[in-house]
Amino acid sequence: YERAVKLAREHGFVNEEAVICERYAEFLRLTGDEESAKGQYDTACNAYMKWGALRKCEDLKATT
Repeated sequence: YERAVKLAREHGFVNEEAVICERYAEFLRLTGDEESAKGQYDTACNAYMKWGALRKCEDLKATT
């Protein structure tokens, strides 16, 4: 996940970065790492906002 996020960020694929961070957060939550999951959800939300998907960010915040 970390490599995928890095590459998406490097190449300017904000939408991909957002989705990858969200999925990574879900993985971290399933493995019991709530603190890291929260950080990834925040990163995903920031990327969604950059992309212009404000509603998606709001939905994400409501479910985390």
